[in-house]
Amino acid sequence: EEKYRNVFKTARDCLYITTLDGKIIEVNDAGVQFFGYDSMEELIRVPVAELYENAGAREELMDKIARDGWASDYPVNFKKKQGDILQSLVTAVPIKNDAGMTVGFQGCLRDITHLKQIEAEKKALEAELKRAQKMEVIAMLAGGVAHDFNNLLFAIMGNVELAKLK
Repeated sequence: EEKYRNVFKTARDCLYITTLDGKIIEVNDAGVQFFGYDSMEELIRVPVAELYENAGAREELMDKIARDGWASDYPVNFKKKQGDILQSLVTAVPIKNDAGMTVGFQGCLRDITHLKQIEAEKKALEAELKRAQKMEVIAMLAGGVAHDFNNLLFAIMGNVELAKLK
C-alpha cells in the first residue's frame, strides 16, 4: 500500500478520486498545484462542478464514462482558483460498489494549456507565412508586369523616334 500511495502522491499529473455527486475524496500534490490551491484540504472543500469551466462538461464526461466504461484523453477545460482556464485531457474510469453501481470516479488530468498555446502560435505563424508568400507572388507578378510595360514603352519610344526622323 505504501508503494502505491507513493506513486499516487509523486505523480506529475493530477490524480484524483471523486464521489458520484462531485465531492473530491483524494487528490495528489500535482492536483493541488494543477488547480492553484494551497493545500489538499482547501481543494477538497470545493465541489468538483465548480472546477469545470463549462457547467455541462462534467455531465458530458460522466455520460461518456457511463456509455463507454472509461474516458481516455477526453478534452476538458477547468478553472484554477484564481480563475485562469486550464486546458486538459482527462482519463477516467468509474468506481463501482459490490452491486456494480457507479459510486465515484478515479482518473488523471493532464495539463495541455502550454501545448495549446504553442499550437495557436504555430497556426498564427503559418498564417503569417502564407500572407508573406502571397505578397511575394504579388511582388513578382507586379515586377513582371512592370518589365513587360517597360518593354512596350521602349518599343513605342523607338517608333516615335523613327517617326520624328521621317
